[in-house]
Amino acid sequence: MLERFLWWRKKMSPQERAAEIIAKYHTKQSRKGEIFTKREEEKRIALGLHPTLRPESHSVSEVKAKDPLTERQRAFLDELGLNPKQKGN
Repeated sequence: MLERFLWWRKKMSPQERAAEIIAKYHTKQSRKGEIFTKREEEKRIALGLHPTLRPESHSVSEVKAKDPLTERQRAFLDELGLNPKQKGN
């Protein structure tokens, strides 16, 4: 049934198929975990996308923490005198 869908592909003998699988395996092994080819690496360096061209540290801007209480809840705490911000004073 599968042959019906792959009619355009050349039918290979088991030896040819095994040779193709072995060749693909050796190709993957020869790359040694490299994601990009040498040409792609050169292009990434030229475009400034290579990891060695990134700045060392990223500065994080001072971000105010969001108040967990709503304005209404905060006003109610102030009214009752239970505001934790004023507790230390």
